[in-house]
Amino acid sequence: MRPHLVALALVFSGLAGCNATCQQTCRQLIVECDDISHEGTTQDDCEAQCEEQRTLYEDIWEDEDLEQRHDDYRNCVVDSTCQDIDDGVCYDDELFAY
Repeated sequence: MRPHLVALALVFSGLAGCNATCQQTCRQLIVECDDISHEGTTQDDCEAQCEEQRTLYEDIWEDEDLEQRHDDYRNCVVDSTCQDIDDGVCYDDELFAY
């Protein structure tokens, strides 16, 4: 294999298994899926709220179950179509009890 292809393969293999970031999640929700109602929330607001929720679960409550659910939610949003998101496939009533 050519050296640059090996390097590229290593970069992508290192990305496998990573959780979606709040930035990626909010970009999907606010920018990519702009037809979904987000009640005026900006991408910056979304990212801040996402990070606050992540910090709450990981650092303050140290709740591994909620931390994993939050990771799963972000991954689902990034991996789903806008229609799937609008249909609620990523919704988790443990994270969003309202």
